[in-house]
Order: sequence, then C-alpha cells, then structure tokens
Amino acid sequence: MPETFLTVCLSEEDAAFLKSYAARHSLGVSQVINRYVRRLREAQKETPRETLATVTGLVPEDIDAESVALEGQVQKHSGKPIP
Repeated sequence: MPETFLTVCLSEEDAAFLKSYAARHSLGVSQVINRYVRRLREAQKETPRETLATVTGLVPEDIDAESVALEGQVQKHSGKPIP
C-alpha cells in the first residue's frame, strides 16, 4: 500500500507518551499509529448488531431481562444487601 506523510499536532505530553510507548515496544512512532489506525478500521467494520448476535440466546426467553436488570440496579444502589 502506498504511504504518505502526514503532520499531526499533539500536546507535548501526548507526543512524549507516544515516543515512550513506541520505544518500550521496539516500534517507531509511525508503526504505533499505523497499528492503531488499522484497529480503528477493523472496529468500524463490526456493527453492534454483529456483536450482539454473539450473545443472543444467553438469557432464556421466559426471563424478563429488563426487569431483572432494573431490579439489580435498584438493589445495588439502595444499599441493601443482594440476596
């Protein structure tokens, strides 16, 4: 894939972190950024529906999951011990 040069503006703190991170992992700054951009692109390909499909069916259909979740939140935040 053809490469191009890109200038970015970062805070001094972020630039120092990026350089330090790259050095600790024996990478160049460009390699760290390239890897991160590839991960961002991959994450964009996966839709929430696909992610949710992997957990569909874990809760039995006869359970009202919303009510159970709400009850758990009420118990959690009421200070009462959860049985």
